[in-house]
Amino acid sequence: MASNTLNAAVLGSGLLGLDLVERMQNSPYLNCGLVVGRTARSRGLIQAAELGCATAPGGVTALLDSGQRFDIVFDATNAFEHPDHWAWTLAWSKP
Repeated sequence: MASNTLNAAVLGSGLLGLDLVERMQNSPYLNCGLVVGRTARSRGLIQAAELGCATAPGGVTALLDSGQRFDIVFDATNAFEHPDHWAWTLAWSKP
């Protein structure tokens, strides 16, 4: 990963999440470091892996447990989950 490239994760492996993955692959500024979905056998995680992305099942917990640092996290889940995900990632990003 180039020094001017931001490491990004996508939370959600549905159509929106996969669209973000494809856009990141065409971006000189973003690296897709991880795509997280709910279940390992979801169609979206399988497609993301086929596109060459690291994937993890388990939702936001898998993202937080990945051991990676992300400059950007795109939440492509449903809007009802966003407040909980925001609280988790804020707590996780504290030094």
